Amino acid sequence: MDLTYHDGQVVRVTEPTVAAHDQALLAALRALPDGARADAAVLCPSKRSIGHYQRLLTRAEIPVCLLEHYDGHPVDAVKMGTYLRAKGLEFKRVYLPQYDAAPPNGTPPAAPGTAATETSRERAELLRSQLFVAMTRARDVLWLGSLAP
Repeated sequence: MDLTYHDGQVVRVTEPTVAAHDQALLAALRALPDGARADAAVLCPSKRSIGHYQRLLTRAEIPVCLLEHYDGHPVDAVKMGTYLRAKGLEFKRVYLPQYDAAPPNGTPPAAPGTAATETSRERAELLRSQLFVAMTRARDVLWLGSLAP
């Protein structure tokens, strides 16, 4: 997927391991200027991945405010939630860790020509649509993290 982001910056980070990827995310968040956490969000495709990144940021002493507790008033904490939960919100900086990872459902691919193939295709389209929603939450900076193939 090629991105054009007018009046903003797309930062792509590709690391060989999850640990290196997560350290790059932490470095980017630590580099934020004073007060910038109030308008920054880490968005994830699932609640499971939110748990991982919430623990990571908490251990790194980076304050987190879950979107389900966010009322729109400025708070000096990185907002965190699912792609879907972020719909309708906007942030100066959005971080999408492992944005291109395979869906975490662990389901093997369906045989061609089966109803499961149609379901898989629909699920992939839904995930792509949710990723688009997440990407368009960023006003100034979109940080895209991924693992090297």
